[in-house]
Amino acid sequence: MLATAAGPDRTLIEGREYTLDDAEASGLVEGNYAEEVPEPAPAEEEPADEGGDGQGADESDAEEGKESADEGADEGE
Repeated sequence: MLATAAGPDRTLIEGREYTLDDAEASGLVEGNYAEEVPEPAPAEEEPADEGGDGQGADESDAEEGKESADEGADEGE
């Protein structure tokens, strides 16, 4: 909406987007009270996590844990 418009059934507030039927929308656009907003393209699905246990840990996390365990073993000698 480029301008706030109010009627007995509702208020359309400037700066917000509304989904309206074609007749009402075209009247607001022609009167310069609103501008048409194109529909967003459908979102693509993100690829699934390939490999691993799905917990988000990668190989570097596993290496850090291994190094910590090795360091603890050296202290006991």
